[in-house]
Amino acid sequence: MKRIVISILILITTSTYANNITISNISLTGKDVVAKTIRVKFDVSWENSWRTNAGPSNWDAAWIFAKVRKKTSEDWANVGFSYINGTGLADGHLYDTTTTVINSVAHLSGTNFSRGVMVYSNTDLYPGITPMVSHSNIELEWNYLQIGLSDADSLEICLFAIEMVYIPEGSFPLGSNLGTEQDKFQQSQIYSGVYSITSSTSGSSANLPNSLYIPGAPSPWTLENSLNPGQYYPNGFKAFYCMKHEITQGQYTEYLNKLSPTDANARYMGSGPYREGIFYNAAFHYYYTNSPHLPLNSLNIDDLKAYLAWIGLRPMSEMEYEKVCKGPASAPANSFAWGTSLPFPLNGINNFDAANEIPSDSLANCNYSFPLPIRVGSFGNNSPGRFQTGASYYGVMELSGNLAEIVVNCHTPAGRDFLGLTYPIYFPASNTAYGLRGGSFLSNSYDQLYVADRSQISFDLSNREPHVGARGVISF
Repeated sequence: MKRIVISILILITTSTYANNITISNISLTGKDVVAKTIRVKFDVSWENSWRTNAGPSNWDAAWIFAKVRKKTSEDWANVGFSYINGTGLADGHLYDTTTTVINSVAHLSGTNFSRGVMVYSNTDLYPGITPMVSHSNIELEWNYLQIGLSDADSLEICLFAIEMVYIPEGSFPLGSNLGTEQDKFQQSQIYSGVYSITSSTSGSSANLPNSLYIPGAPSPWTLENSLNPGQYYPNGFKAFYCMKHEITQGQYTEYLNKLSPTDANARYMGSGPYREGIFYNAAFHYYYTNSPHLPLNSLNIDDLKAYLAWIGLRPMSEMEYEKVCKGPASAPANSFAWGTSLPFPLNGINNFDAANEIPSDSLANCNYSFPLPIRVGSFGNNSPGRFQTGASYYGVMELSGNLAEIVVNCHTPAGRDFLGLTYPIYFPASNTAYGLRGGSFLSNSYDQLYVADRSQISFDLSNREPHVGARGVISF
């Protein structure tokens, strides 16, 4: 997060919480008093970036969004970046030839403005060869009249960056090949093989040969939205971006400090024995954490929905979860996010509570049956490779273990009616629409860490539980 104060005065503070993603050199330029626009100029950089046209054919990116308030106000508003067609340059944004900036009007309902932009490299990058990527002199156009501001207003603007991973469009298998995972997706109620998602409408039939079987779903059923014919539950076929890491305590602390006292108190889960490390300073009225790199645990479904609405992302569906883990590859029986059936569990932590906190055993690639969660990205310090780091097919981290992932389920009518939109009004209202995938540090065995395991897909998320975490996604 970067913050500047303007009289449409500059004060800058810095916070970085995942692979050292950093916003720097922020300024304002190109003010147009007639069009009421100004461009926010900045650099963004982060570690371990990649882009490849082989294998997964994907890249990582930075989701950039901003908040603004008048100096005389306590209320923060969304900054809506200009939108024409979502291609960046045509939207009025400026950047160099090695950088791509895209956005979508769909991120801010009913306006020609976008809640955020995605920034990534347009040339190949390789972790280890290019340890740090930097995108300089990005300028994002913003219409300050959009939220009723005038040329004379003194404002404070905060920029935020979250590391994301691109998940390309394409087919993939649900379930596993003859595995024993509990309640897994399978090709039919009789045959326990995989079901292939081959289009954005796949999985919308039942009681047919070779049709998708979902344990717990009444039959027949459909993934087509009951109120919006022709629109479907996000089954993972279409492209989307996924947070590389689980939401961190540092990210959530920044969020709490931008809310009103009443709203922040409602969304504050307190500290606790399982490294829940966000605290409130009552004398100076602000939230802080000494463990910004730890994943955020002990959140309930209302906490997640409110936070994702604030950052402009949405919940992940459980089918998208399997796509992110497996990609188009085969689905071996009883396999984990890194593609094999062999786990190396965490058995100790070095550099405890430090920004470089790592497993004490360099072979560890996941966290289960251990009393505490560990820093996000900590397994990424191991030797390069999907198995060694516990990474998914697309390079997303900690999808098996550490904290269980909140997802939108598809065995309930409330879950299946999810359209995959980032507007908060379209997030499923019923708690029955949500569940958990991926297992956690409190899982007594590794069974819950299997990608295809759905044993906690009906978990009640109305309470705050120490093994529960989440991440956001967004469709483009």
